[in-house]
Amino acid sequence: MNNVFVVVDTETTGSSPLNGDRIIEIAAIPIYHGKIYYELRFHSLVNPQITIPAAISSIHGLKNADVNDEPSMLEVFPKFKEYVGNAVIVGHSISVDMKFFDIAAKETGTFPFSNDYIDTYELAKSLFQEGPYSLAELA
Repeated sequence: MNNVFVVVDTETTGSSPLNGDRIIEIAAIPIYHGKIYYELRFHSLVNPQITIPAAISSIHGLKNADVNDEPSMLEVFPKFKEYVGNAVIVGHSISVDMKFFDIAAKETGTFPFSNDYIDTYELAKSLFQEGPYSLAELA
């Protein structure tokens, strides 16, 4: 049993990586044997090399000017993949993030994640008969 978890959150230019949306921010924090290690967190803004739609900026607050001078996914993803290693990936709607990571792996010429993952959105749906299931509502 793997006792190492990495809790992951991303911000993106939209919800469809197959239609060209891209990651603009990745944040992660490890949990080893039940202890959160804040000092080992990973964070990077990412230049998506496409325009962030205004409607999307209004959701997460990140604008084109915030990421224009940041590294591209070509530079960020290999570092993030190394950071995660073989840990179990945890996140809210992480199955969507995993699709973005698959695209990033293809674009960077690296292997996609084969890690186990836990989707806390799906977990919430199985625990509570009625929503909403957003992080804000669950917290």
